[in-house]
Amino acid sequence: MFDNLGNFGVVEIPYTEVNSILRFLKKNVQEDDLVLWNGGGNIGDLYQSSEIVRWATFNLLRKFPIVIFPQSVYFQNMNFMNRSIKAYKKDNVTLFLREKKSFEIVDKNFSVKHYLSPDIAFYLEGKLPDKIFSQSRNGVVTLLRDDMERKKHDFSRLYKVLAEMDMDVINSDTYVRGVDVTVKNRKKILYDKLYEISQKELVVTDRLHGMIFAYLTKTPAIVVENNNWKIKSTYDTWLKDVPSIELVDVDDKSINLERKVLRILGEKTEYHNISQNFNGLLNVVKRINE
Repeated sequence: MFDNLGNFGVVEIPYTEVNSILRFLKKNVQEDDLVLWNGGGNIGDLYQSSEIVRWATFNLLRKFPIVIFPQSVYFQNMNFMNRSIKAYKKDNVTLFLREKKSFEIVDKNFSVKHYLSPDIAFYLEGKLPDKIFSQSRNGVVTLLRDDMERKKHDFSRLYKVLAEMDMDVINSDTYVRGVDVTVKNRKKILYDKLYEISQKELVVTDRLHGMIFAYLTKTPAIVVENNNWKIKSTYDTWLKDVPSIELVDVDDKSINLERKVLRILGEKTEYHNISQNFNGLLNVVKRINE
C-alpha cells in the first residue's frame, strides 16, 4: 500500500498494544506524522472493543490526522451507534468505507469526512507473484464462517450437485487457527492460503475475504450471505460484473444449482481493474503526508 506514497517510515503497532501505548504516542507523535488505522468490518457493535479503542485514539491523538482504511459499518444498538457518531465527529479523522451500504449509513448519520474505497485486500489485484497461481486445479474448497456472523444455510443440495459432478470438497477457512501470526510470517501465511485456493476449481464461501481471495486467485466462486449486509454490499459494489463470482441463494429450491455451477465454472476468470478505485485513498494519504 505504501509502495508509491513517497519515502517515509512506517511504525507498526499491533492492535493488542494500542491501549497501552496511546499516551506514549500522544507525547511522541510529531506534527507531520500521519496515523493510519487498519481496515476491516468492525465499526459497530458486533466488535465493541475494536470500536472503543478507536474512540480512545481519537481523543488522545486529536491533534494529528487519522485515516481509517476501508471499513464496513454495522450497528444494532442505537445507543452504541449514537456514542460512535459522537466519537467520529472530529475534524482530524478521515474514514473510508469499503462498500456502498456502509457509505450510505455514514453519509446519513455521521459528521466525519468519508469516502468510498474497495477493501484493502483488493490492492493485491495484479500484484501477486506467479508462484501463487497453481498450474492445475482440482475440486472445491469451502471457506465458511463458524462465528457470530454466520447465517445458517442448507448446503445439502449444493453438495449433492458437486458430488454428482465428481468434485471433491475440502473444508478450509480464511481464519488460520492455532498459528501465531507475526510480522515475519504473515506474508507466507497469506500466500500459502492464496495458493491453497488457487489449486481449486471452485470456492464456496460466506466470508468477505473468501470472496475477495477467490477473485485475486482467479478462482470461480459461489458466494452466500453472512448474517449482515457486508458480503452482499461488497459484491454489489465491486464484484457483480465479475461473471466467475456469483452471489447465490443456496436455500432457494427454485434455483437449478447444477446449471449455476456449470455456468460459473465455464466463465473466463480475469481481473476487472477494481484496484483503480484506490486513487481516492492514495490521494488523501499523499495530501495529508505532504
